[in-house]
Amino acid sequence: MANVLLLTITVFVLYRVVAGWTRPLVGALAGLLVAGCPLLVYTATTLYPQTLAGLLLVVVLWLVRRNGRHPNLHLPSPVPS
Repeated sequence: MANVLLLTITVFVLYRVVAGWTRPLVGALAGLLVAGCPLLVYTATTLYPQTLAGLLLVVVLWLVRRNGRHPNLHLPSPVPS
């Protein structure tokens, strides 16, 4: 049941990301395509971690979109110059 909830949240966040980049109609189409994909529906009803990984991927895209050109993490350079 938790995977179905994760897939539902993924579809909503995906709609927000795609609608922010393009038009709301395209975002709704992307959400419908993801929600109607038989493989995703199957993995959401079984015990596979793909739904959590998909949610994390879409949330990272949403954070990048929301924050614009500035990343959330300001990592130091590995080698000082």
